[in-house]
Amino acid sequence: MDTTILFLISGAFSAGFAVITELVLLPGKDAFSVPGEGSALPFALIFGLLMIAVIEESIKLLVLERQSRNRPDGPIRSTALPFGLGFAAAESALAAFSAQGSDITASAVAGLFLLHTGTSLLYGTSIRRGRNTLITVLLIGVALHFVYDILLALA
Repeated sequence: MDTTILFLISGAFSAGFAVITELVLLPGKDAFSVPGEGSALPFALIFGLLMIAVIEESIKLLVLERQSRNRPDGPIRSTALPFGLGFAAAESALAAFSAQGSDITASAVAGLFLLHTGTSLLYGTSIRRGRNTLITVLLIGVALHFVYDILLALA
């Protein structure tokens, strides 16, 4: 099987694992409800969105880093890009099938694809350059994801 397809599938499975992790670790009705929704404390909302960003971005970086060991010389566009697309596609599909799937807009889905492919490419580039920058790019990825989630929650 083509490795590009394997990375696409790997991204999709990683998104599923991230959602399961969010369901286990975060309070709420489901992984796609805003954590702390209806709460009087805005802290619950902010904390929940931050934890979603940390969980999803950490899983993406860990999986991409482990997979790059098996393919150290492969081009980033055939590893990180399909991984990010698979992650975004699975997350979009899971959100559409969830109880709040009707709340998903085309711009939110486009944002998911842009966010997940962009951070995956960022991680892939960093992995190729050396592991001493992984914490920095993880923090950048978490910040981007957190800002995206906040903007989505405010919309």
